[in-house]
Amino acid sequence: MSQSDPIGDFNHYYIKSIDKLRVLYGHRGVTFACDDIHDPYLQVSEMLRAYKRQYDRLGVLFYSYQDDSLRTWLLKKDELFYEVRHLPREALIEAETDIRKALKVDLLLAARDAKNRGLTIKTKDTVARKSLEASIRKATEYLLPGSIATNLNGLKHLVVIPEFNISQFPLYLLQPYRTNAYLVDSVSISIAPHLCNLRYAVDRYGDLVGSAHSLKPKNPVIVGNPAFTKDTGYNLSPLPGAESEASTIATMLNASALTGKNATISKILEAAKESNLLYFATHGYADLENGLAGSFLAFTPDSINAKGLWNAKSIQEQNFDAGISLAVLSACQTGVGKLYDAGFIGIGRAFYKAGIDHTVMSLWSVDDAATKKLMTRFLKILVDEDLYFYPASHLRRAILEFKKEDPNPAHWAPFMLFGFPY
Repeated sequence: MSQSDPIGDFNHYYIKSIDKLRVLYGHRGVTFACDDIHDPYLQVSEMLRAYKRQYDRLGVLFYSYQDDSLRTWLLKKDELFYEVRHLPREALIEAETDIRKALKVDLLLAARDAKNRGLTIKTKDTVARKSLEASIRKATEYLLPGSIATNLNGLKHLVVIPEFNISQFPLYLLQPYRTNAYLVDSVSISIAPHLCNLRYAVDRYGDLVGSAHSLKPKNPVIVGNPAFTKDTGYNLSPLPGAESEASTIATMLNASALTGKNATISKILEAAKESNLLYFATHGYADLENGLAGSFLAFTPDSINAKGLWNAKSIQEQNFDAGISLAVLSACQTGVGKLYDAGFIGIGRAFYKAGIDHTVMSLWSVDDAATKKLMTRFLKILVDEDLYFYPASHLRRAILEFKKEDPNPAHWAPFMLFGFPY
């Protein structure tokens, strides 16, 4: 059901979304800063024009979830499309869960998954599963309804401003085109923190906004297969595939990789002072109840961190002010966490709060061999090709190339880009 006042409702729920984010950041223990915007729709539309010739190819999906209703706006050129639908929280959670079940990612023997030793791993598939086609159809109906789906044609990039669990959907798998084509076949996607932070992105990157761009690596910090300790409460198996991946990436970027006993958090932080890229191929874990203290990336222990577990709370307290533009988390579950009205608290967003503008994160436990192939392809494209909407378009191109040889969406659909493109 379309609404008669999309701009008025956009402005109203935009302000409400800021209040929700203040609550979310309060749970993080940090302050949420946002420009004072008197006419959100007008000012956001003006800021989007900073993308110049790419403005006509850029769309913004803004979601608001409140009172069992999901509201969706699509900003496209000088137009605003709006849909609202009654949708209980349980329905949204079920739609997300059904896709994961259909992909059988809960059965994926993912080497980079940090498994809690207190959990029993099921060896038989006893879960009731809907078909992948039906699950994708339902998720598409919820997240890209009516006029929203119809007006995606012609766009090459989407900035998605989510609430609740929307960023935990594998958005690239949605099928809004009335064909079997996925969203990834037509557009790249950036999951953004909020529209009110767009001014920061536009000001920070200036002339780069709306221009073709590639990564110019500067002292990249590349980590693979740290020497994990057994004293963590988690099963942290060795990751020879991640070590090979890190070595391949390091060779590609004319750098050295931190592996084994050298992959400590202390050495990472020291090296990061002169770097513009962090690349971590290691174990990841998302704690859905204790998102800050319980979610972590695993590294080699040292005198500073006896277990080598770098949790989201510690990550967000860092100050990466030396110009790091991208963190690639080639690990499990870095794009999920504890849910709140405004979104989730977990690992991926912690890097943004620490000052890194773009983070590649995963939505579930990832396959080791497939991840190596996809991520090495991504880094090659990121360095070699000047594409618009950096760096999301580079990730999309890597996915498109990868899925030609490995069409299993469980292997390519979990990877998303968090942060504003430029």
